[in-house]
Order: sequence, then structure tokens, then C-alpha cells
Amino acid sequence: MLWRDFAPYVLPHVIGCAMPTLEQHARQVSIDWCRGTLCHQIDLDPELASGTRNAIDLASPSVQLTVVKLMSVAVDGKDRALVAPRVGQQFVRSNHPGDFCFTTDNRTLMVYPLAPAGVEVVATVAMMPSLNANILDDIVGADYAMDIAEGIIASLQRLPNQEFSNPNL
Repeated sequence: MLWRDFAPYVLPHVIGCAMPTLEQHARQVSIDWCRGTLCHQIDLDPELASGTRNAIDLASPSVQLTVVKLMSVAVDGKDRALVAPRVGQQFVRSNHPGDFCFTTDNRTLMVYPLAPAGVEVVATVAMMPSLNANILDDIVGADYAMDIAEGIIASLQRLPNQEFSNPNL
């Protein structure tokens, strides 16, 4: 869904709003919506453990998307406990005996204990549009276009001193 595809839902409520302004607000509101609701969850492509490093890349499937939150991890088909970054770092320092995973930056997954080489690691993550995205994933758009449109209208109406946000001008 292109940002301009929100126009029929939004422009009747903010008459005179320029398309570039609408598109920018559509992007920002969509990012906030996906970040807040965690509505766009996907399984990333399986990564193979190296057997020598605990770190595994959480590679986004598209430059249009950014990982918001790690939701779950399966190593060799078995779920691993997710812990908060600070807890994970403490566990690493104290040689915690349990199986756990964490991320400090939503780009690198830390898997403990070290997974053997060739074992599949599958991460489920919540995604949001990236800051330079020019589309909203159709899966999200189909389910939430009307809800996001309401947020876009509210965002545009908060712009000061615009004909579409202040009918007295």
C-alpha cells in the first residue's frame, strides 16, 4: 500500500492538505501504529548457527521494514527463553546454565548456550515500516488502513496555522 493510498480516507477531513504532507504523516503514523500494536509479526528466514559465535543477524527481509521487537526464538525447533537485554548480559557474565536468547539492538540475536554449527535458528519478530519506506505492507494495510487513517487525520489536524487544520484561516 503506497502512502498516497490513504488519500481517499484522509483528504476529505483535511481539505487542502498537500500530498507530500499526507505521505509523510502516513509514514510516521504507520510506524507508530506498528510499533505500538506489534501487529506485523513474521518469522525471519532461518539462519544457520556457526558453532563458533553466539551472535546471529536479525536481517530484515526488506529495506522497507525495521525490526521493532523480538517475539520468540526457536533453536533446532525448540523454543528458547527470551530475556531482557540487561538480564541476558548478566546471565552471560555469570555463566548461567539455562538456555536463553536476547537482543540489545534488534539487529543481533544472542543465543546461549552456543548452538552447534548448522543448527537452524528461527526468530519471530514484530516489524514496522522503516523511516525511508515508501509503502506499508499490504498485510497491515488491509487490516488496519481505517485505524491508521484516523491517526493520520489527527496528526494532520495538529499542524498549526494550516488551512486544513484551522478552518478560521
